[in-house]
Amino acid sequence: MSEIETRLRQLSPERRAAVERLWAVRKAKPAEPRQIKPRTITSPCPMSYSQQVLWVSDQLIPERSTYNVNIGLRLRGALDRDALQRTLNTILERHESLRTTFRLEQGIPVQVIGEARPLELSLRSLAGASDEEVRGAALEEAQRPFDLASDLLLRGVLFSIGAEDHLLVLVTHHITFDGWSRRILYREFEQLYTAYRAGQECPLPPLPIQYADFAVWQRERMEGEVMAREVAYWKNRLAGAPRSLELPADRPRPAVQSFRGARQHATGLSSIAQQLKMLRGAEGTTLFTMMLAAFNALIFRYTGREDIVVGTPVLGRANAAVEGIIGVFARSE
Repeated sequence: MSEIETRLRQLSPERRAAVERLWAVRKAKPAEPRQIKPRTITSPCPMSYSQQVLWVSDQLIPERSTYNVNIGLRLRGALDRDALQRTLNTILERHESLRTTFRLEQGIPVQVIGEARPLELSLRSLAGASDEEVRGAALEEAQRPFDLASDLLLRGVLFSIGAEDHLLVLVTHHITFDGWSRRILYREFEQLYTAYRAGQECPLPPLPIQYADFAVWQRERMEGEVMAREVAYWKNRLAGAPRSLELPADRPRPAVQSFRGARQHATGLSSIAQQLKMLRGAEGTTLFTMMLAAFNALIFRYTGREDIVVGTPVLGRANAAVEGIIGVFARSE
């Protein structure tokens, strides 16, 4: 008996049936080409599905900074402006997604990759400014919207707080950037700036593919019956789902979505986290699954509704070839 069969036998009947159903669905799908090759077309290129969703959102509610992505880097010590400029130029040259614009051609939204060019890094003095004033200046820059059809989707401002104290604020748009991309940018920035300050050449290997190569591959892979099957699956799963969930809030739901969200940070939860990890191990599940179940239970308690639709972001980088590419791969499920 194989290890997988042994594990299946150890599952409860319900869990074993669920796993077997998932395996049956995967076996029924045709084999998909996994290798992503450099595209043969240059520009314009089709948008990926994630890009298309964000582009439609921008068309419906233009001139908003809702999907701006902000990166702040505090640079302490003697600053090498030439090395900094060269670092940003190299990142912009390496990743086509950061110099891509979006427009309609013959009624079809496409992405247009621009030529590599230096990033215009503006310098602003905040000498003597308070921390609150620094945050306000950075927030003002972060909230300036992009024109997806014409703007370079990476801009930067260097705030000079002191002789050896600077704040670099980079702003991009979610249509070209996701959470994993932030890690890539931090890593490449550190490696490039360190090398250029030391008078060395670029230490990073060339990228094998670009984001537009992924978009072309994704479109080709999802043509015809594959797309029809995926759409049919979700239509069936979401049939009859409520369009909204009325929560007992202190004010009525606005007629137009405001996008004025916020984050709540909590500290001192290490003991609770440890207990959750122990419970996760005892139940043979993941921490994510447990927290999602707890969230659904909380929503049920507030609303009394048993039919609850919850969307969760997933990484969307199942193909190893895209792990080093800046772009939007994340999707909701």
